[in-house]
Formats: sequence, structure tokens, C-alpha cells
Amino acid sequence: MRKAITTATTLLTTAVLLTGCGSGGDGSTSSASKAPSASSASGGPDPSASGAAGSAAGETHQVTLEVKGSGKGQVLWTAGDNGMDQVDLPWKKQTTVTLKGAELKLGAPLSVVPQAVQDAKARFVFPACTITVDGKQVAHNEDEENAKGCTYLLKSTS
Repeated sequence: MRKAITTATTLLTTAVLLTGCGSGGDGSTSSASKAPSASSASGGPDPSASGAAGSAAGETHQVTLEVKGSGKGQVLWTAGDNGMDQVDLPWKKQTTVTLKGAELKLGAPLSVVPQAVQDAKARFVFPACTITVDGKQVAHNEDEENAKGCTYLLKSTS
């Protein structure tokens, strides 16, 4: 059990450090690390956000991150933007991710890593997680002893 907790802590720390290194050389945050809104600067709808079709403005995808279970726990997530939140389980986050520039060729990482929580038998287990892109499940983890969570590399469909 101690090994599972140590592994989970190490993975969470590594993920936070790696996702925190997405800033540009000038100290500003890279535009690729922020999820764009579905509206343009003028406040009107963005014509490129109408689906997963590629265009000069990018390729837009609907992403859902989910963690099953009950109680409270921390969830580390990456989907265009990233965060670590203390949440009530079950937890769900829906967002829009737009692939732009190099992401159109290389892809963009999606992940959700839940912290271990105590089950009814007072054992520490890792809640199940799921990543869904455009309505299709692309990653799933139900193994209560697996600290890896769910990860997926979102690539261009065109």
C-alpha cells in the first residue's frame, strides 16, 4: 500500500512539473497550453469551432474527462489547459481543445490522474477514469491498483 501511495505521489508531482514547463522563452505562457474559447475576439461565434474539421484556425474537438468513485480526492488533468483540483467524486470536466500549429502534426496530450482514495474496506484504491473525444471513448482505466490514470495523445483527423 505504501508503494502505491508513493507511486501516485511521484506520478502527480512529475505530471505537475511537466505540464508546468509549457511556458514560452519570454516567460509568458504558451498559447498552445490554453484552451481557446468558442467565440472570436469580436464576441461572435468562431466559424472554425463548428466541428473537428481542420482549417487555418485549427482543429476543434470536444473532450470529456471523468473520474468515478465516491468521497473527495485530488484530480490532476490536462486538456488544452491543465490543473489539479480537490473534487467530490464522481467528477466530470467537459472542454473544447483546438489543435493548432505543431499540435496538428504532433498531437496534444490529454490526461486525468486521480489520487488514491479509501474504499469501503479502508483500502487505498485508484478511482476509475475515462477520456472521451468527440463522443468516442479513447482511454479508460478501471484497475484500482494502477496509479497511471488515463492518458491519450489527441492527433489531427485530417
